[in-house]
Amino acid sequence: MKIITLTYETGWHEEESQGYKSYRWMKQKSKCLLKGLQTKGPRQLVIKGGHPFPKEKNPFLSVYANNEKLGVVEILPFTNTYLFPLENTSEKIEIDLELDSIFQPEISKDNRELGMVIEEIKVYSQEASALPQVLELATSTLCNINPPCVMCFTRIFDIWPYKGDLDKTAFDNLIPFLKEFQTISLHGIGEPLLGKKLFTILDNINTDTTFVQFNSNGLLLTEEASRNLIEKGLKLIDFSIDAASPETYKKIRRKDFNLVVNNIKRLNEIKKELGVKHPEIKMNMTLMKENLPEVVSFIELAKSLEAKTVHLGLLNPFKEYIINNAGFIFNYQEQMLDTESEVFQKTIQEAQQKAEELGIELVLEFHKN
Repeated sequence: MKIITLTYETGWHEEESQGYKSYRWMKQKSKCLLKGLQTKGPRQLVIKGGHPFPKEKNPFLSVYANNEKLGVVEILPFTNTYLFPLENTSEKIEIDLELDSIFQPEISKDNRELGMVIEEIKVYSQEASALPQVLELATSTLCNINPPCVMCFTRIFDIWPYKGDLDKTAFDNLIPFLKEFQTISLHGIGEPLLGKKLFTILDNINTDTTFVQFNSNGLLLTEEASRNLIEKGLKLIDFSIDAASPETYKKIRRKDFNLVVNNIKRLNEIKKELGVKHPEIKMNMTLMKENLPEVVSFIELAKSLEAKTVHLGLLNPFKEYIINNAGFIFNYQEQMLDTESEVFQKTIQEAQQKAEELGIELVLEFHKN
């Protein structure tokens, strides 16, 4: 079996991540190299990405393979997939990408040349699976926390191309393929438990062979919802909580901390009552100056709620804004953490020690010295 490698050559910024996604900003012109490709049968170059500036003019991307022009496409806001048939049959292809315009960073101290956000560059051949192995499907773009949490994605980007439940046409077209994926994540920018088609989607997935998960704020996890999710074979819920105390939770998320905690406790009780292990519990925390002192307590909270994993991430430096969130003045840039500081490094070290002591898997979405 050939091993396909992707090498980023010129015209790229450093890799970044958000949640479980990683991506790179390309500059106006960029180059990468794919090696180890299948050389028989029809092939397609797949580029997955977009841009986070829906109010700006969309750029056009010209794509070349070994100096042969494959086509030009308009790059749309947010993540989309762009396909280009490949007639070249070599096992090594140099990809050149060129945009007709770039974006102006919204942060005054950000001097980068920003073109397109690239999440994936691949070549699919006849010998490869016709479908990707992983599907991310937003059951709803709406959220029950409104106004949004202080650092919410919907605050970072001003408008969305679609608001509401999963589109019926997309839903109907996807149903025949849902049993083909290895992993399905039923979340996007909204709260999955608001999705009217959530349980119908789960009915059409073989959860014995497909790992199904979603992120949730946990506020809508009623006993009825918990029992339904268990019955339908959901494997994991990743709870976004961001605090270890009611006071800090109220500042960041404006809602009832104890309601979330009690919902998770009840989920655990029902699992024990039914003698099942799933859905497993994961908890995540977006770190900022306001909640950094609660990181160790957050891991202790995760242990008390029988979570297997804790995920720690950082704010994304996309915009500068200040909001009054129920009396808490949140300045996005001032809340960002210096990951090289002694306080941050000491806090993360203590968190790692506590996680090891309690048997919690700790995932850090950043480099620690």
